[in-house]
Amino acid sequence: MAYLSLGAACLLFSMQFLFSKGYQLRAKNGFRSALWMATLDGAYFFLLFFPLNGFQIQMTASSALYGAIFSFSALACNVASYFAMERGKVAVVTLFTLSGGLLLPLLYGVICLKEPMGPGRWAGALLVLLSFFPGALWGDRTVEKQAAPLPKQAVFWLLCILVFMSNGVGAVAAKAHAVSAQSVPERDFLLFAALLRLGAGSLFLAGQKLNRR
Repeated sequence: MAYLSLGAACLLFSMQFLFSKGYQLRAKNGFRSALWMATLDGAYFFLLFFPLNGFQIQMTASSALYGAIFSFSALACNVASYFAMERGKVAVVTLFTLSGGLLLPLLYGVICLKEPMGPGRWAGALLVLLSFFPGALWGDRTVEKQAAPLPKQAVFWLLCILVFMSNGVGAVAAKAHAVSAQSVPERDFLLFAALLRLGAGSLFLAGQKLNRR
């Protein structure tokens, strides 16, 4: 059941990039549009699950810290992936996102939590790497890709690395929260993180609006 849930989560997580790409193609307004996407993501989650949680959020200092790391990592990942999809392929951005979310928590578990790593888990990590690097580094050599300016390609890969790291750090924060003795229920943790994303995104948008005046 755990592997089925994990597979469904990866599938649904990947599908959101199709909608993100559609949004990016229609908006094309740079940083402000990226912030709107991230802010609305937090708003939708909060408005949907806050009533289901009885209009309350439990929180501890430890959970608040992990929630802040998770929230701002998600915000950075959303904005970076938006700009990466503007410059390159959705499939490549998705690979970087999923790989960061899988590999960095795995390393955190092995190094910091001393989790045992059997042959099956090492084989799974190797399969992730094999699925990631060929598609990301080689792909198909189209005329458009060969003709793309080198600075644009460099920015794209830097954004992909940021996507990899930010999603990975967010996943590590979620894992650290899950094993913490002072953790709150996961729904409260995710609601708090969504509220932080909503608040931070709104502040950035308000600041941008003031700078335009």
